Amino acid sequence: MIKRLARRSASARRSGALLALWLACAAPALASSPMFEAGQEAYVAGDIETALTLWRPLAEHGDAEAQFAIGTLYYGGIGVPVDRVESSYWFLRAAQQGYVPAQYNLGNAYKRGEGVRQNDRRAVMWWRKAAKQGFGAAQFNLANAYFEGAGVEKNREEALRLLRLSAENGHYQAVRMLRDLGADSGAPAKPTATAPQTATAPAATCGDWLASLDPRAYTLQLMSSTQRGDARELAARHALAPHAVCAYDKDGQRRHALLYGVFGDTKAAQAAASALPEELRRNRPWVRRVRAVQRQFGAGEN
Repeated sequence: MIKRLARRSASARRSGALLALWLACAAPALASSPMFEAGQEAYVAGDIETALTLWRPLAEHGDAEAQFAIGTLYYGGIGVPVDRVESSYWFLRAAQQGYVPAQYNLGNAYKRGEGVRQNDRRAVMWWRKAAKQGFGAAQFNLANAYFEGAGVEKNREEALRLLRLSAENGHYQAVRMLRDLGADSGAPAKPTATAPQTATAPAATCGDWLASLDPRAYTLQLMSSTQRGDARELAARHALAPHAVCAYDKDGQRRHALLYGVFGDTKAAQAAASALPEELRRNRPWVRRVRAVQRQFGAGEN
């Protein structure tokens, strides 16, 4: 399968086409290289061609964050045609280097048979690698595998152990499942255990909040709407803290973006995005560098 994926990717590379990239979930787990960050800044500025020119050579030469970025693009079909074979190839290359979100995504690909032949045992293998590194979403999926006996022998005790770990790491579905099973430990799960925050509450305004943040940190953009109330209602419904609602103009319209959380690195931001309720994950949370957000919004309302 790896050889088949490699041949498919090599064929795509020979085409020489510049492909548009999406960085919403393509977040580096380690400190970004200057070249990757330059590509990220180009992407935020809308210069996709420059971003790709900078990222693809990094991925070709083994940069895991760039590999994961490209895999995410092909999986979501954002700027490129949906190609699950290609996405799984890049997830594999990043996962083999220990890149945790890629290990999780590759496990999902094997579970669903997306770009690879469906294989529950391989799904479990990759989820286990990510779970051992504290990735709550992988712990949740692995727990379900033990409940179902899919890829492993059924083991309710191990499933509950993993489910509790996932809940402690802030995975919303694990918290809810434990309560539904009547197996809640009694202690509330940490809301963002894998996502350390540098602010404990939203500031009075978007501009003040952003100004208080380290430009090197990361945040999640959860949605954007022409109706300010949509963002505020969503934040209230899910008790999001810290958050800010920031206004900006696009195509002659006033829009309102919901920003949530402050994270020291993109691994933490990606983990927090994976642990969000389904309603929020459905909007494809966008991992963004605070520097870029500060530059875009600067000021607004909360």
